[in-house]
Amino acid sequence: MAAKIASLGAKKMLGKEMEKYKGKKPAGDDDPYFEYATLPNGKTKKVKKQIPSFIPEHDAHILSKVKSRAYHLDLCLFNFMGIRFGWSAIWGLIPELGDVIDFLFALALVRKCRKVEGGLPSSIQLHMMINLAVDFLIGLVPILGDIADAAFRCNTKNAAVSLDTIFECMKSACANYLS
Repeated sequence: MAAKIASLGAKKMLGKEMEKYKGKKPAGDDDPYFEYATLPNGKTKKVKKQIPSFIPEHDAHILSKVKSRAYHLDLCLFNFMGIRFGWSAIWGLIPELGDVIDFLFALALVRKCRKVEGGLPSSIQLHMMINLAVDFLIGLVPILGDIADAAFRCNTKNAAVSLDTIFECMKSACANYLS
């Protein structure tokens, strides 16, 4: 009974404020890991994004590993004040050594991305390395830098850039093949 009264009171007090967020997705529009599927009853469900079937098996395996590793490094542990935290944020709390560890794991992720068939264009590799350098420099600032580092999400950005690049290359290759 008390729960019902509290629920009604909360709806009455926060109803107008919550209307602003009604159409927003909790994970955002550009989440590289999950998407929202609409069920037959009209509700939405968060489901894991699948790698398209037109991606070769070798590249699909690499992209799957990259997505998984980026998720664990940037987002997997907990949510605090609207920011998701992963293992790189925890390592970043260790002064300097943690930032070096985070840098090495992020560098390993970039190196894994380079193993796709045909490689990545040098402009994309440069973009990924700039993300990595910015992430490292932000992380060197004690405490606030670690929070900003968690919000920057270097690994997620690099995974999304590599996925987008490979998708575009495969789409153009398919288009050239069909024409």
